[in-house]
Amino acid sequence: MPIPKNSPLTLVFRMTDATGADKTGTPTVRIAKNGAAATVATNAPVAQTGFGSASVWAVTLTADETNGAPVAFEASLSGAVTIFDTIYPEGDYTGARALNLDRLDAATSQSDVQAGLTAQGYTAGRAAFLDTLNGLVAAVWGYAGRTLAVFGDSTGVTTLLGRLTITRAGNLDLIDRALSTLSTYAGGDTPGTATLLTRIASALTITAGRVGLITEYDRAKNAASPAEVSPTIAFSPTINPTAVTVNPAPVTVQGGYTPQLHSAILAAIGTPQQSGAAVTLPSPAPAGYGGGSSGGGLSDDAAAQIAATLAAVSVLGSGRVVVLSPVLTNGDVKLARGFDYFLADGLAPKWSSDNWADLTGAQAVVLTVEGAAPVSGAVVAAGSGVQTVAVDVARDAFQGLAPGGRGYRLEATLANGHRVPLAAATIQLG
Repeated sequence: MPIPKNSPLTLVFRMTDATGADKTGTPTVRIAKNGAAATVATNAPVAQTGFGSASVWAVTLTADETNGAPVAFEASLSGAVTIFDTIYPEGDYTGARALNLDRLDAATSQSDVQAGLTAQGYTAGRAAFLDTLNGLVAAVWGYAGRTLAVFGDSTGVTTLLGRLTITRAGNLDLIDRALSTLSTYAGGDTPGTATLLTRIASALTITAGRVGLITEYDRAKNAASPAEVSPTIAFSPTINPTAVTVNPAPVTVQGGYTPQLHSAILAAIGTPQQSGAAVTLPSPAPAGYGGGSSGGGLSDDAAAQIAATLAAVSVLGSGRVVVLSPVLTNGDVKLARGFDYFLADGLAPKWSSDNWADLTGAQAVVLTVEGAAPVSGAVVAAGSGVQTVAVDVARDAFQGLAPGGRGYRLEATLANGHRVPLAAATIQLG
């Protein structure tokens, strides 16, 4: 058993002669620690009784005498066989730890071990599986070649092994390689790609990076959109100074003539004032207009009203009149500098939407154009449904700006003080 280091230790021994007979007399006990010279033990041996022999002795070594490793022990007596032994006290082995080991031995029982195994999920069924596994391992190990060949393969395993060839294994190695190493591009086009690119270039016209078909599509789309084409009325009036009468020349209405334009002309004219001018309109005319002798499907009465309008403005001399709404459907604004566009005259640019925040009680409406001072506007209609705002533009509002297009931003400050956007597009100054 382990011997505690640096703790008192009692040794019991018997002194006999060479024949094994008891030898009487008090023996001498010497101790040598860690290979040092032997010295007489501090405590003298004490005779022990009750053993049926008068030669049994006990000596108690002090804690200092056991503070070594090893500790040599010698008991000698004249005429007796000298007793010599070596003990190895352990520094970590203490009495307290020895007591704990005793308690552990007493507390551990077979039932405790079973309870622990059960807590870890160890069941009789699993024990049987372990027994089966042990049998399989023993069978494999007992086979001379120690391989599974003797047990044979299942049908599925046999099929799989038959399909796994060296060629297929090589294909798997290719999959494992980096994709960049598998690319066949290598900085150039394949013959098929080169042929395709040649045919595309010969079939399409590419100008300034645009395909000819797309350019033609854009041109057709712009020509067909009333919101993008400024309808014009061209005329060449003559004035008879003697009779002070206006003789309108043949009139041609070109590009973008729509029901909206027709309605605007009729609203501005009122009732017919003059007839007799030759009016040529695009054919066919917008849907909803009756046929007439003026051509293009426009009624005689409507043609007469248009002719009267042209006669009324012919005194201004020859020129080009552009009839359009200041705000187009795409949000762009077209204004001519030097003119007043006021709401009171029905000319102010107006914006409408049913998707704005409620403008009821709005504190401000502001139009900001690049390079010009902000212009204030007003709410024309607010609340649920479609809301409308307008901005009065005086003749000198944008006088300092060069002709052309520039961006604008329309915004409002709501009743709660929040600043919100309403529109943003381009304003064209003529």
